[in-house]
Amino acid sequence: MSYLSHINGLDRFLLLVALPTVVVASLLEALVLARRRAYDWRATGVSLLDLFLRVGIQIVLPISIATPLIVYAAGIASARSRSTAGPPLPRSSSARSSATTGSTVRRTACAGSGATTPCTIRRTS
Repeated sequence: MSYLSHINGLDRFLLLVALPTVVVASLLEALVLARRRAYDWRATGVSLLDLFLRVGIQIVLPISIATPLIVYAAGIASARSRSTAGPPLPRSSSARSSATTGSTVRRTACAGSGATTPCTIRRTS
């Protein structure tokens, strides 16, 4: 089993493209700074070792102290969104009068299927 098999496309891009690009850019900057003045290559080496060890450990052992809190917060947020969601919009034309403004809201039929398709809502006086 490959260690990268459980990684999605975005994380794979970040790991295999973005991270090496940033490391190369950092090393180029270090080379330029080293030509101008004394540069601390030991600190660069320690920083790179820290980076590679953190990434490697996170791939092999993907756990975090904050994971249970994030899962708990996501559960609360999804429960609240389900409880505050109103009834779905009807698929056919309908009109209702607003007692406070005296205007009429007309919903036209949604083009397409599913709840993700936007509907046109027109307000008339």
